[in-house]
Amino acid sequence: RRPPSCSCLRALEMSDAKVLSGGEKGKVLLLFALWYLGNYYYNIYNKVALEEAGGKDGLFPFTIATAQLAVGATWAIASWLIGLNPITFASQKMPKLSVSDCAAVTGVSIFSAFAHMASVICMNAGSVAFGQIVKAAEPVFAALVNTIFYGKPPTVAKALMLPIIVAGVAVACLKPDAAGRDKISFEV
Repeated sequence: RRPPSCSCLRALEMSDAKVLSGGEKGKVLLLFALWYLGNYYYNIYNKVALEEAGGKDGLFPFTIATAQLAVGATWAIASWLIGLNPITFASQKMPKLSVSDCAAVTGVSIFSAFAHMASVICMNAGSVAFGQIVKAAEPVFAALVNTIFYGKPPTVAKALMLPIIVAGVAVACLKPDAAGRDKISFEV
């Protein structure tokens, strides 16, 4: 059996689930909490940056989104060139990618960039709550891309979770209005 050529595809094809020890579970929980905190501040940063760039009438949401992607790409390339993972401080080698590896991930890369730009632009369209609802739809978008372009629909369990994810974020964004009724505010 010939192994897949791309390490990211190899990771996706692994079927054996690893049972985590108590310490590993704690580490995953800590990393999840740090991700959530970082996402919270990232959303606020985006809203402030968009407001400073002109708000709803501004001309720079694509520039801001593109700059963020450029910084992320530069960070990843620098980590590989230096040979150090900035999260774990472990050695990290530059991946050896073939042309076919790059071609295999190009579609997902383009749609991921569009999803990122859409999440930045939605922050400009209304409140941070509205942006969160749009961002909560990203797993739905990913499931559609995988189904349409790669012929890999989500499992039934994953498909059943998608509306729950979006609905959960929508419910979390509810705020009471003057009459005491809960509603989602789309105003800045």
